[in-house]
Amino acid sequence: MSTDAQILFKNLLKSLRPLFKANGFRSKGQNFFLESDECWVIINFQKSRWNNAGEVTFYVNVAACSKRWLGIEAKPAEKMPPYYACDWRWRVEHFAVDQSIKSWTLRDETSLEETVAYLTTLFREAVFPAARTMVTEKQLLEHSGGFEYAQLKTRTVILAATNQTEALREAVALLLEKYGAGVVAQGVQDHIKLLRSKYPVAMRAIEM
Repeated sequence: MSTDAQILFKNLLKSLRPLFKANGFRSKGQNFFLESDECWVIINFQKSRWNNAGEVTFYVNVAACSKRWLGIEAKPAEKMPPYYACDWRWRVEHFAVDQSIKSWTLRDETSLEETVAYLTTLFREAVFPAARTMVTEKQLLEHSGGFEYAQLKTRTVILAATNQTEALREAVALLLEKYGAGVVAQGVQDHIKLLRSKYPVAMRAIEM
């Protein structure tokens, strides 16, 4: 990638920073993040590995995770995780009216201006409103997205911790039904043992 292309990408992030700040996001590298007492919401700008000398193509990822789950996993809940470690994940076009636009390419100042204008509208009208519905565990449970195996495990933790017995019973049954055999079967059993040790009252209620 040429120096000029790198500068264009850096200028893109710089141009968008005030917009994110005005909507409660902080920035770190190629990430903008929204932190609540219960969750992290991350918007990540991911450069393509196939960029050539004169241009840079990138994608935008949206991710969210529960701080409680990070704690269960012995990861620091107060530290923003990488977007790919979150159990709820989408490409930004998932929130767009036109879902056919999946990436953007910066070649010159004109393409930079056009991309900033497009993304500014997309973030204001769709992504920021969606992000605000991901800042509590209750809200997260209403979203789909991400890898279902990992997400189901997170769901069981949230449901057990909040004593949502019927929903927990259904989630554990689905986890066993879909993933209780095969390559992740031991991981499922280990997770259920973890639930029993961390949330014995809730687990006894569904296993009686």
